[in-house]
Amino acid sequence: MGKSDHSCGCIISLFVGALVLWGISCSIAIDWDLNPVVVFVTAIILLGLLAYLLMLLVGALDGHLASKKEKKYNEIQNKYPKAFAKYLAENGHTVSSEVPETFKQTVVKRQGIIWENEEIAIAKDEQAALKRKEDEKRAEEDRKLSEIEKFYPNGFRIWREKNLNCSADFVIRNKFYIENEESNYQAEQKRRKQAEEKSNAERHNQLESNAYAVLTLKVVQWELLRPGFHYSWLFYYYPTTCDFEPPYQDKENRRTVWHFKNAPERKILPAIHERAVDIVIPQIKQKLINTFGADYLQFLTLVCLPASTRAKTQARYEEFSEQLCSATGMENGYSHLTIIKDGLSKNDPNNTTGHSIQPEVKLDDWFKGKYVLLFDDIVTKGETMLRYNDLLKRKGATVIGGLALGKTKHERPAESPRYVHFDDDIMEPPF
Repeated sequence: MGKSDHSCGCIISLFVGALVLWGISCSIAIDWDLNPVVVFVTAIILLGLLAYLLMLLVGALDGHLASKKEKKYNEIQNKYPKAFAKYLAENGHTVSSEVPETFKQTVVKRQGIIWENEEIAIAKDEQAALKRKEDEKRAEEDRKLSEIEKFYPNGFRIWREKNLNCSADFVIRNKFYIENEESNYQAEQKRRKQAEEKSNAERHNQLESNAYAVLTLKVVQWELLRPGFHYSWLFYYYPTTCDFEPPYQDKENRRTVWHFKNAPERKILPAIHERAVDIVIPQIKQKLINTFGADYLQFLTLVCLPASTRAKTQARYEEFSEQLCSATGMENGYSHLTIIKDGLSKNDPNNTTGHSIQPEVKLDDWFKGKYVLLFDDIVTKGETMLRYNDLLKRKGATVIGGLALGKTKHERPAESPRYVHFDDDIMEPPF
């Protein structure tokens, strides 16, 4: 229906109403003997007043309801601000005061429990997010602290000692000062190291300048093998050809020598040979310290007198010489003495001479200027020691003396040295 039709309908309705009111007015005028026009006008005025009063009442009621709805709307905003803001955004609005009435009605009609649950859920999410953020911040601080401690360990330690109970953030903000502490520490350490190296160098030079005099003077307390050559040993060695049974400790010494020699024909177990080496090294070390003093062992060069063959020499001395030099600080000459032709022991079936045939060896020029200590497992007459003494002197070395594990002796012992024997659970080869 068009706008003109609606207007016509209103006019017709008013006209019909006016006719009805005129009829009522005429009827009243007849009954009361009044002028119908006066009654009609009066009726219109009264109806107008009544309509006006009714409009005022309806307006007041609408205003009260609107005020109540606005109050409820504002109350929801204030009581559930996070849930309201979320709901506002979900419905495409940004400002709560610029929303249509339909939105306000929807807000007011929603149950309070819904708003409350949403508010609680949002608060929990915010707390979780805040905790995650704090954890991330703490993790980042820990990472930065670890980096600072890694790159400036000493500066970090020194600075923390000066600043107790400080926060991680405070430490990170003072990284510059920690770097300075590290720089100062490193500079001081460098100065100390240089001073120590200088002092050690001066001491080493002083020791080195006295080495020849001290070594040659101290060795004179050993036995004299021939004029100008002194030697010593750890214990007496009683071979099985003796016509008496030596005491238990001396037999243990003899067994130590066999285990140390590691001769292939005896089939010594590796553990047995290693144990023999572990036993004699501390004794040799103490013997050398007692003779020369610990400070002067660094100027000695150890030369183990070779066995009859390359294989026997390697099995007997290669690992031993390395361990002994590591324990005492002596220089190892093992690799500078090379067997170029194997010899024969006097007990070898292929040897018909009745005496040992020494191997042919090559000595490096490396020995020139060295202070040499000769070492052998057994010394009897000392001929082998004297031979290598002469060979090394030709190479320019100074032979200080010779040392052996055992000194061969055939006379009955008056007293045997103390000896630490093997553990009982290690099996020994039959002899």
